Amino acid sequence: MDISNNTAYHYAVESVVVAFVAVVAVALERFYKDRKLVEAQNFEAALCPRYLFRWRCDEVFYWSVLTVLVSLAIRFLIGSAVHLHSTIEESHGPVRDFLWDILWLFVFGSFIVRAALAQTTREFSKWLISFSVAGILWSLIAILVSPCGALTYRLGRGWLAINGAQFIATFLLWRTSGEEPKPENRISRVRGMFALAFVFGVLFVFDVCHILEGSFWQCIQSVLHLRDSVTHAIPASRPTPGNAVWRFIVSGDSRNCGDVVMPTIAAQSIERYQPAFYWHLGDLRAIYKIDEDMAATAQKAGRHLSCESYHKSAGRTSSIIRLFPSERHVFIWALATTK
Repeated sequence: MDISNNTAYHYAVESVVVAFVAVVAVALERFYKDRKLVEAQNFEAALCPRYLFRWRCDEVFYWSVLTVLVSLAIRFLIGSAVHLHSTIEESHGPVRDFLWDILWLFVFGSFIVRAALAQTTREFSKWLISFSVAGILWSLIAILVSPCGALTYRLGRGWLAINGAQFIATFLLWRTSGEEPKPENRISRVRGMFALAFVFGVLFVFDVCHILEGSFWQCIQSVLHLRDSVTHAIPASRPTPGNAVWRFIVSGDSRNCGDVVMPTIAAQSIERYQPAFYWHLGDLRAIYKIDEDMAATAQKAGRHLSCESYHKSAGRTSSIIRLFPSERHVFIWALATTK
């Protein structure tokens, strides 16, 4: 098989991702079954304070460690898959960059495995610190060697901040955890691990948003529907190769309840067919009568909606237009004369 072929790179990237999924899964499975780290704390049946829900200390400690490991593993696998597919598979190599990424994946995966198999809090935090330091080094190299605007450069900047915060949190846990657990400081050990789990949970959200959305604020806008979720799902129009499938949608209809019917048709068509643009022929609302959605809105506001004012605003107020931001130029509205 020719290694320059896109299929070969696809299989190579998939093989690497699957291999590291298996490695991380085995490490987590060992932690599920063998709770040496928890047992070494000698919690016995002690209960935590009220601010830790009065649960047993060993259970709070166990679930905190598990949260740290799972959130870190998922972040690692998502970031690796996105980066490899976007930079290696789509650009067809080069092989040098592919081998370089595999080397770093081996380093990161090894640290996760060692953290999952740790038997003391100090050892656990030590391997997390090692993971963070490796992440900082990778980020600095990526920023220095990658052109501005490239995916590797963008990921490197975000991961530099995230791994920096992760390093600080794990270093503080390492400093406060002693070599030998003592009964008198069991609460502080649980509190420290619980705080670390909270930090890793927050970093998980930041990292996933950073990988998939480009920034945390854009992700928050999407989650809170500050931007229309359908609009966000529409890919920007891009030049396509001559042999690629290129789609557009033509719609010609006008309906009553223009805030529901036509936007629903457009949204479903966009989600199903992923068109380059959407061409609507005719009116967006019923013109033979006043749209009931607009009439109800005007009535609630205590206004009278005349036929003249309705005809002037019927198209501009249709929610279908909000599905297509003007900067993307994917919505074409051709007015038609109905007799």
